[in-house]
Amino acid sequence: GKKMQLDLVKFLGNLPDARRRQGIRYPQDLVILMILMAILSQHTGFRGYARFMKANEKELVELFDLKHGVPSHVTIRSIVENISIQALTKQFIAWMSEHVDITDDEFVSSDGKVLRSTVSHPNDSMQSFVSVVSLFGQKTGLSYGMIAFDNGKSFEGKKKKKLIELFQSKGVIIDLDALHCKKNS
Repeated sequence: GKKMQLDLVKFLGNLPDARRRQGIRYPQDLVILMILMAILSQHTGFRGYARFMKANEKELVELFDLKHGVPSHVTIRSIVENISIQALTKQFIAWMSEHVDITDDEFVSSDGKVLRSTVSHPNDSMQSFVSVVSLFGQKTGLSYGMIAFDNGKSFEGKKKKKLIELFQSKGVIIDLDALHCKKNS
């Protein structure tokens, strides 16, 4: 079979950087990579990521040739808040499609989750929140795609349908919940 090569730095390098070019001290892709390293080391939050980077500063500076040391939590927050979710999702799906062979006997499940701290107008009819819908393989344990959306502008079923289109002619079984059953009138 084809050996899977995961080039995470290339993937992260393809994400658009919304920052002005002037005065950039830290490449976005390296900061995100260090954040992932912090998460894998069980650190959470911007300050937790910064603590991980500071604790490993010598190794990170040498490994990534960082001329200004490691970034502060303020820099980390700024980079994370400026990443386009749509661009990240599109790039992630392209990356997964390139590196993962989906076999005919794969069983794909779908799930939708509401993101904490995204609710606006919680007590009236204008209530809105951000949700994420994803598809993941039961055998591989990999996520094959995800889409974030505002429930006031779209709904889960519509977004799952868009994700499912990625699997046309793949011969996979897709598990959906009752939300996607249509009532015949």
